[in-house]
Amino acid sequence: MSTRDSVTSFGVPLNLRGQARHIANFALERVVQRSDTDPRGYEGVLAESYELTPDQTAYVFHLREGIKFTDGSDFNAQAVKWNWDQVLAQKDVRGVFTKVASFEVVDDYTIRANLIEWDNLILEDFRHETAFIMSPTSYEQHGEEWCNTHPVGTGPFMLKEFVPMQMHEFERNPGYWNQPYPYLDGLEFILIADPLTAMASFLAGEIDGLNEVQMELAEDLVAKGYKHKELVVGGTYSLEVASGVPESAWYDIRMRQALEYAIDKEKISDVLGGGFTSAMYEILRGSNALANPGTTPRNYDPEKAKQLMAEAGYAEGLQCKLFIEEKFYGDHVVAVQAQLAEVGIDIDIDVMPGPAWMQERFRRQTGDELRWDRTRGRPSDLGILFYAHTDFASTSINYPGTRRPPEFEELLAAAKKELDPAKRLEMIGQMEKILYDDVFLVPINNVPDIEFITPDLKWDPDVDENMWWEAGDRQTRMEICWLDR
Repeated sequence: MSTRDSVTSFGVPLNLRGQARHIANFALERVVQRSDTDPRGYEGVLAESYELTPDQTAYVFHLREGIKFTDGSDFNAQAVKWNWDQVLAQKDVRGVFTKVASFEVVDDYTIRANLIEWDNLILEDFRHETAFIMSPTSYEQHGEEWCNTHPVGTGPFMLKEFVPMQMHEFERNPGYWNQPYPYLDGLEFILIADPLTAMASFLAGEIDGLNEVQMELAEDLVAKGYKHKELVVGGTYSLEVASGVPESAWYDIRMRQALEYAIDKEKISDVLGGGFTSAMYEILRGSNALANPGTTPRNYDPEKAKQLMAEAGYAEGLQCKLFIEEKFYGDHVVAVQAQLAEVGIDIDIDVMPGPAWMQERFRRQTGDELRWDRTRGRPSDLGILFYAHTDFASTSINYPGTRRPPEFEELLAAAKKELDPAKRLEMIGQMEKILYDDVFLVPINNVPDIEFITPDLKWDPDVDENMWWEAGDRQTRMEICWLDR
């Protein structure tokens, strides 16, 4: 740790949401965050502890004392209430705090969130990026526009320079409450659009880490001996089918089943996955391991696929279009196209840039078209429940042409109200069986987010086994790291 007076650099993909996340995760902090160890699914950060009242009408957060914002003002319950009241007033902010009636300061370090209705997912709102805590004093002195690029929080680092879509530079917060962190005097995130350029910079020692590395490049870096981490927050590549559109061939469950039987997932993962991907036979990621739904996988069987197509009236085959965002296009997509052609499903692939894709993915299909999308997931009971609600429920804007089985919706509503983890898992297993048996989507393979670091970047394994935050958050714990050079 003698090289504390050093700055580390990370190369990150070029995207707007990533910009906001990096700024928030180092300059600002949450009151609570997701947890892999707390049975409630969340643990305190700026909160020393929290509890749900016995009548389930409120959450009470007990805040850490003696913390200062980086402008010197006090962190306390009044500051938290000010932040959360701003979010509560904006009813259109991604649905955050929709089940919260009001916030109440109990004393200087205790705040109460009065609930309209309780369910298992309410704490997800409190760990959301919009609920991070910034200094009310700085906001009142400088205004909203200034605060957009000058976040003043309680985090381990302070934003020193911000060049939109290019670079974010941070310096150490000397008054950070969780001493002796951070060890580094600073860190820098460089946004690099081209993956090959990012890799060249990494190999040349110009940057110390790479985030979200493509599989093809990751395989080469592993062969060179670089340390990496595969994060569960990646996603499952799946085919989205118009199961709720009567005019579509995929309205017939036999055609949806045929689609999955026609794809050799193991071969695609083994040959093209670089050792990182795995074949998937579940909709709610993690449910097979945690909830044991008892589903029967539709393993590769092209003859079965042809039989089902013939029974559905498509013995002569089918022609359709597949829409895909350009960043997801690759050899694995071409492999799926070739395998489907073998059973008579001929696909014309339409590769779309990001803005056009965002319009396409929320359009309700009108015919036989397919979409290639990356579904989200987190292998824990509350993580599965969260994505079941946000992505797969009928209230979600995702998968607008897909049928939601009513029994799935009923189980989801019940699971969100269930306090017993064992009973929740039982319900999740039932939900997975309903979705998989109905072929809600055709999952193909799981692809993790892959991060790399140079040998110079160190951290104490007695503090944490790795520097990459888990529990479904794509975040690095740079405060525990130092450079050994």
